[in-house]
Amino acid sequence: MLARCVAMLLMALLRMSPLGSDVAMVFDHVVKLPNSDAAIQALFDSGIRGVHASGAPQTGEWDRQWPRDLERIQKRFFTSDDQLVTLRMFAGLDRENWALARKLGLRITSETSGVGMLEQFSNEKLLGPDNTYNHCNGWTDDIWRRVRDSGGTVNVCPRSDPQYGLSEGIPAFQKALDHGIRPAAPPTRSYRGQDSLRGGSSSGFGGL
Repeated sequence: MLARCVAMLLMALLRMSPLGSDVAMVFDHVVKLPNSDAAIQALFDSGIRGVHASGAPQTGEWDRQWPRDLERIQKRFFTSDDQLVTLRMFAGLDRENWALARKLGLRITSETSGVGMLEQFSNEKLLGPDNTYNHCNGWTDDIWRRVRDSGGTVNVCPRSDPQYGLSEGIPAFQKALDHGIRPAAPPTRSYRGQDSLRGGSSSGFGGL
């Protein structure tokens, strides 16, 4: 209980920081918090429009409750489609995880850099309009066309890509436009473009 209270306090403080700037929506990737409940409640309590993208912890010991915990989270917090905070899955290219997300009716957000398994997933007709791809560095023209034709959306991260040297380090903003995809990036409709408050300003304009 104490750990959950501390987590809720920390997440609430983090979520409050964009409220005084130009941010309209927080995209909340919680991948290192074993229990998502506190983070979700913090989003609701802040009153901001948010997306909680639930994913598996990247490091450390945890209860291995994900992804099956998504169904519990959905039933507890996301019983309506008409609310400020919504739920989606945050997962790499994994057939079983994607199948579960689609069974629950959740959108899927994935980190991508380079072609990787995208071509194979495309050949298997697994790419769809419920997919959102982050970063999108190093994509070939063919992959851009496949994602566009599948109806997928992209989030480019113009600050973190060069700052952290992801792939070639060049944001994919122009590539997306060249292939007929309108990317999300600050200060547009997605806070994801800022990528992380840990390494930069909470302001989209500051990120630019």
